[in-house]
Amino acid sequence: MNIVVLLSVVASLMWSVRATAAGCDFSNQSLSFAGDEITQARCLLRPVMKGGSLGARLNPLPPPFEHFIGQPVGITPDEFLALLKQLDIAPNALGGAVTQPLSQSSAPGHPQARYFVIHDTSLNVCTDTGQFARSEDADASWNRASRWANDANAHLYITRDGKLVAPQGRIFSVPWRATKLEANAGPNSRGLFLHVENVQLRIAELKPGDAAMVNGDCRNDRIAQTPGLSDAQMQKLALTYIAASVRAKKWLIPAYHAAIDDGISNGHDDPQHFDLTRWGTVICSYLDRMGKACS
Repeated sequence: MNIVVLLSVVASLMWSVRATAAGCDFSNQSLSFAGDEITQARCLLRPVMKGGSLGARLNPLPPPFEHFIGQPVGITPDEFLALLKQLDIAPNALGGAVTQPLSQSSAPGHPQARYFVIHDTSLNVCTDTGQFARSEDADASWNRASRWANDANAHLYITRDGKLVAPQGRIFSVPWRATKLEANAGPNSRGLFLHVENVQLRIAELKPGDAAMVNGDCRNDRIAQTPGLSDAQMQKLALTYIAASVRAKKWLIPAYHAAIDDGISNGHDDPQHFDLTRWGTVICSYLDRMGKACS
């Protein structure tokens, strides 16, 4: 075999192994995970346990996801904008204008964003458990828009008290990378994922005799507050998902950060304590306000 051809084959195999390392089998050829959209969602929405281990696939997914994902959204931009007006939410606050297309990959055909990735910030307060009780206070440092305004890790931040922060002015039409899988899969994956960070506090899990601080850093951030997202966050996250799906003209595939990076070394453990059923109920409540069925 010609050495150039051999090197090309080896490089291709290495690329493929890198791209499909994660537990839901992302392919750099199809630029998607294994299976149809519902199958992908069942894998990407496995409950995230403490430390980042993942629970079993949900089959079926809770309403409305089992019947919605991948289907036409059935909501016009005008209908959704009317809802935002009722809620006194700025029309561009949920990742940009709902009349604009979503981000696109640079791959042939320029496929648009397919995955709505749910993150939590894992903000470590170490042993200060009293901070949990005031986590939704508007004047808490983590609920100030300025805290996240220049962050490079997402398209959008949602604070515990429900503020919507577009870091560096970023919107969903901007291709952005925020997972290890995207880094491994290469440039064509950029633009396929929309990233939403939800502010969440963490404390350390300590065994008897453990010092909280090790070399100046908190030992770990394994214990997340419950519920993982506040009511205000659930509401804004639901609206953000609807907004992105209206722009896609079909219901996007929701995904947890930990499930996206499953199988990749030094993966993540977020979002913790995310209640998918509760989120679905909130989504349905907004659909009901627009006169849309949730089944």
